Amino acid sequence: MAATHSETQKRPWYLRKVWVYVMCFICLPVGVINVVIHRNVWEREERRGYIGVIIILSFFWVLNLLPY
Repeated sequence: MAATHSETQKRPWYLRKVWVYVMCFICLPVGVINVVIHRNVWEREERRGYIGVIIILSFFWVLNLLPY
């Protein structure tokens, strides 16, 4: 069952969808820690979306850290 708009507005700012994506894009380790700690707060589909974004961004971080 999807979360309604009023349920998402009652969440703290660091658990809202936009802020989780912002944390993942700006500083990936902070976003990963936030998602791992609060993974039981979200429903299954939301959690899958966050994990998918983290996997893709982690791939780019690793590529960036490898020597050419």
